[in-house]
Amino acid sequence: SSDLSIEGKRIFLIEDLMSTAGSIIENAQIIKKSGAAEVFCVPIFSYGMRRSKDEFNASGFDHTPLLTISDFLPSLEESLSESEYKSLVDWIRDPEGWFGRHSNDFDFGFLTQLRRTARNSGSIICFGLDPLIKALPEEYADKGINGFVSFMELVFSSMPGLVSPAMFKPNLAWWQDFDNPFDEKRFTGSEALVDMMKIIKRYFPNVPINIDFKKGDIGTSSSKWASYGFEKWRADAVTAHSYMGRDSVGPFTDYCNNEKAKGAYLLVKTTNEGAVDLELKKMADGRFVYEEVADNVIRWAKGKPGVGAVTAGNSPEELMVLGKKFAGKDIPLLIPGVGESQGGDAGEVADILRKSGYELGLARINLSSGLTHPWYKPGKPNPSTKECVSIIINTLRSLNEKVGYSG
Repeated sequence: SSDLSIEGKRIFLIEDLMSTAGSIIENAQIIKKSGAAEVFCVPIFSYGMRRSKDEFNASGFDHTPLLTISDFLPSLEESLSESEYKSLVDWIRDPEGWFGRHSNDFDFGFLTQLRRTARNSGSIICFGLDPLIKALPEEYADKGINGFVSFMELVFSSMPGLVSPAMFKPNLAWWQDFDNPFDEKRFTGSEALVDMMKIIKRYFPNVPINIDFKKGDIGTSSSKWASYGFEKWRADAVTAHSYMGRDSVGPFTDYCNNEKAKGAYLLVKTTNEGAVDLELKKMADGRFVYEEVADNVIRWAKGKPGVGAVTAGNSPEELMVLGKKFAGKDIPLLIPGVGESQGGDAGEVADILRKSGYELGLARINLSSGLTHPWYKPGKPNPSTKECVSIIINTLRSLNEKVGYSG
């Protein structure tokens, strides 16, 4: 009716609580378009965020909060602990960046382990462990898989105080290839990996170990594989196939919670040439198959901190797409395909993730041969033990510097 007309009137718009100011400004614009002469915005309470002030300045509307968070600070300073009060003031200063500064103060299971490890090590490099015996210094090569373990123990014992990776990733196939179930020494490879994992935990107790076995089957079989990786192998994380769908990945993602604190990296975009056979096929809507799989991972990750994705580091275009897709969603990325043999560059990968808005501390850039034996050339003698240890440490240090992650 004409009684309710706001044409030419001065309107006071009251909102109970204002944070970013988006909703009150939107309503003010609607009222203004409906014919009001002036609109005055009156929040009952405002957090006084810088963003809300900037949005009001850009909108052209005036606003006068009745109360702001600053009015309560004297009382809050008395009732809160010193650390709580400092945290509150820090939030008021920059609420949007607050979580990034304090994310390690909370326990989000595997996500927190990743963030803390990245911060404490100053690294997002994952140390792949695929044993190639012929690449070892001569005195260790003679001892086979146990020689690899002994050599890596020497390397790891030389690292503390100098450099550290942010994750270890033994590929189970490379280790179990040394098992011979019908021979007298039946499980040499598996036993060696147990020794390797104990050594890692001795020198790097807080750095996660990701068992790379890429399992996945119907639900009942996947539940056995999940138990095998997380409980029998005591891995902090595993890799798993995603292309059989939710019932296949479910047993792995069920371990991704604050209580069990495990990680499950699901295959999205891989590094192999055969990715063109399925992952890079275009669907009817013009998107690639790997993009649909990424959307599935986002759905499966809701309420399950630790569900992550394997995304190739040797295909920059796809990595940018996935970086943007996963940005802000707390989905860890495991990024293979980096190094001389596969073509990806660690520095370029880090730059792409930064440009995409992805949180760098949740990413792990993996190198295997590029770290365990970057010197190896078939037919040429390997360097001495001392030289090999130095090469590995310097390579890891160089990678950390190239990536430029500072926590």
